[in-house]
This record gives sequence, C-alpha cells and structure tokens, in this order.
Amino acid sequence: MPFTLASAFRKQLPLSFETSVCFADHICCDAHSVVTRQHCFVQSERDILLRATITNTPWAPHLLCAFQTTDALHLVMDCAERGSLWQTLESAADNRLAESDLRWWVPQAVSAIGWCHSQGFAHRCVILAGIDCADMFVIIRAPRDIKPHNFVVTRNARLQLIDFGCAAPLLPAQSKDGRRAIPKPYCLVPCGTCDYISPEILQAHEDALFAAEMNGEYEANMHDEGYGCETDWWSLGAVIYELAAGVAPFFAPDIKQTYSLIVEHEVNISPRVSTNPSR
Repeated sequence: MPFTLASAFRKQLPLSFETSVCFADHICCDAHSVVTRQHCFVQSERDILLRATITNTPWAPHLLCAFQTTDALHLVMDCAERGSLWQTLESAADNRLAESDLRWWVPQAVSAIGWCHSQGFAHRCVILAGIDCADMFVIIRAPRDIKPHNFVVTRNARLQLIDFGCAAPLLPAQSKDGRRAIPKPYCLVPCGTCDYISPEILQAHEDALFAAEMNGEYEANMHDEGYGCETDWWSLGAVIYELAAGVAPFFAPDIKQTYSLIVEHEVNISPRVSTNPSR
C-alpha cells in the first residue's frame, strides 16, 4: 500500500486495557500533507521504525503496526513512558544536567544517531515550508531534528531517537574517509530548529538562493552530493552544550542573529559550562 501522507501531529498515548501496556500512536494527517509533501516523508518514518523492529535496536521505538483510515495514517509503536529529554532538562536544577547525568545520556544519544546513519538516513529535517494555497501562504513548522525534544526516555531510563518523518537518505560513501552525503535536492530547503541547525545547512540554502537569483532557477541531480551526517553531529554538539550549560550555544533574541552566530561559530561560542568537577 503506498504511503503518501505527510505532516505528522503530536503523538497520542492510548492505553491497552487488556494488557496495561502503553503504546504511542503517531497520527499523520492527509489534510496537511499538501504543504509539506516535498519535504516530509511518512514512508521514511515507517521504514525506519520497521527497521528498528527488525534489527531489535534499543535506539528507536519499534513499529508494532501501521494502518490507514480515510484521512490519516497511524503508526503504532512502543511508548517511552518517561517523556522527552527536554522535559528532563526543564525539571533539572538551573535547567541543566549534572555531569553524572551527561555521562549517562550522551553516549546513548551518540549510539542512537549512529544507528540512524547505519540504516542509511540522516535525521536532519525541514523546519519551515511555505506554499501558496487558495491565496493563503501556509507556514508549517515540523519539530523534527536532533534536539532534546526528539530524544525520549524509556521506562528503564534509556534514550531513543524519534521523529524520522523527514529523514534524508544517504548516498554511498565516495571518499576514503567513508563520509556519506545527502542527495543535493534534499539540501535546497533550510531545515533544522534554529538553535541546533548546522552551518552546512545554512550555507547550502544560501548557495541555492544565490544560484536561483543568478540563473532564475536552481536544479540538482539526485546523484549530486550535498552536506552529510555532520549536520546531525553538529546538532548533537549543540544539544550537549545546552544540557550542560542550560542554554543553547548560539541563543539570541531573534533567529537572524542566531544564524549569524552559527555561521561565525569559531569566534562566538561562550564558555558557559562550569569546569567544577562536583557537577
């Protein structure tokens, strides 16, 4: 059965009264697919969650079943009952985690992202899309990329990476260092939450805008290489900084200033993390 639905809503957590087991039902609504159909792919999310089940990985929820109604696609998966890493951060003293907590969470986050890459996908994703629809310009914000909100905590305090709906496929490695890139057409739209977005994504978008302005349009072949997995690792670095310092490394009052700080990152990171070993 083809999956053509797109924009995913928040998860709902229905309870199975027969077994007292909680499941997550990821509802993807067809009515909103038009505004993100070029950038978000429910098929990718289904495939990755299915791979999590087949490989029995601990780093992503396992897909239990998928079914389609007249207006929505439902992905039923394991539920992470202890909420997100963001909720853990918000409840922590000074909105930052102790070093002992970082030693527990960070290696798991690395393993979760590494598993996603091993399945042939980069997690990075569209944050902003616009379309002229019935004389209305619709803005969709898709909260999917590497950030504290998209790491969830299971009952046994293990991290899992979620929200793969706009994950991008990786091309086979072409260089000796094994680097795998994302096909360039996936790199033409700015993606990622502003506090965690990588300079490679910002540069790719700027290059596309410049080429379009000079040539009237910009096209790329699916075999052309764009940025790669480094975007996920950059975002994880920003997450780790926020977990330790209580604030994102390039936080600013407005998005434009945040982007400017990221582009000039080599001179803009503030040493906000305490070196006190007691933490």
